[in-house]
Amino acid sequence: MDNNEDLRNKEELQKLVDKVKEKYNEKGIKINQEEIANILGYRRTYLSNLLGTHGKVTELHIAWFIYRFKEELKEEENKIKDSMMIKIVEKLTPEQIEELLNGGFNNPEATIEFQKLLNEVAKKKSE
Repeated sequence: MDNNEDLRNKEELQKLVDKVKEKYNEKGIKINQEEIANILGYRRTYLSNLLGTHGKVTELHIAWFIYRFKEELKEEENKIKDSMMIKIVEKLTPEQIEELLNGGFNNPEATIEFQKLLNEVAKKKSE
């Protein structure tokens, strides 16, 4: 991944984070990056590290974020084509998938949701 792509991905992820915060604010709920990271299944510093100077944001990070916040990001979720989701998941090695399913997330709900995402992609790929 080149620096321009990483920068574009960071900007995109930051827009999505801001949109989620905005949607929660509309409901009268203040949510911060640490709480968002927890919903994603990661430690509280996940987003600050990822969006920081040394973090590398990939399409998978963006897709996972949109998937986990699909209710808040309905418009953005619709922008991701099925083929893009398949492409992203196909880039993962079996080892990476295994790592994510076996302790890559901080909460069990995120692991279950990631498994659902893998199943959805497999189903769309077989259609």
